[in-house]
Amino acid sequence: MQLFELVSPRLFRPLAGPNRAFYAELLLLLWEECRHTADYSISRAEAVSRAEDYFAALAKPLALDADDAGDEVEQPTRDPHTLALGFLLRLRRTGWLEEQPGSYEEEPALAFVPEVAPLLEALEEILNPRVVTYTGKLYKAWQLLQNIGEEKSPYENVLREVASDLEALNKSLRALNASIGHYIDRLTRNRTPQEVLELFDQYEEKVVAAAYHRFKTSDNLFNYRAYLEEELDDCEANHLPRLALDYARVERCAPGEAASSRSCGIRWKR
Repeated sequence: MQLFELVSPRLFRPLAGPNRAFYAELLLLLWEECRHTADYSISRAEAVSRAEDYFAALAKPLALDADDAGDEVEQPTRDPHTLALGFLLRLRRTGWLEEQPGSYEEEPALAFVPEVAPLLEALEEILNPRVVTYTGKLYKAWQLLQNIGEEKSPYENVLREVASDLEALNKSLRALNASIGHYIDRLTRNRTPQEVLELFDQYEEKVVAAAYHRFKTSDNLFNYRAYLEEELDDCEANHLPRLALDYARVERCAPGEAASSRSCGIRWKR
């Protein structure tokens, strides 16, 4: 199945046009209101009100984008109501939002199409990266693996949970490694050599000193690697049959296939 069989082929047009910055901000503003609701919805009146507040605060004349539905580019306007209606209409036409008719007791609503939720989460993640506590995730994985012999569902309740946490941790570390150069470039751009040296002094005081303390104590992250490898070796040596049976039950495959499968979770990259 292809991407545009699941989402509108016009989905990215608002984010590629002249008003892309304003569409992105409006999408995230509405997503903040809808992300925790049962169906990603907000009343139509509330959506219009939030959009009006956004454009009123923006206080900037904007021309509504021309769409392929027969619209023509309109003259720039500052009117928040006109801009709110126009922007919301285009988000509906391009597949971000869908209208839900009201009933006797409920007013009409606008809801994000479920398939775009991961895209909105990704946009939010770009702007506000989540803080990952490395020690916390490693300690949790170690604690879970220590008690795997007592679990009735060792794969479902332990190994899959550990694999998910470590995958999130590895993903965060890869993103951190890839962004270091960009971060340093942004941090030092247009600064004098003296200002750059002051930044490094602050870095040594706030980051290096704290990291050195952890390295010299039991909080050292490298200790957990050895602990986890020992627990994983124990899983393979002593719990593989039970893990394979539970894996087969959860993933719905034959036990023999589970026992030899790398996806059973034991032989991941260490």
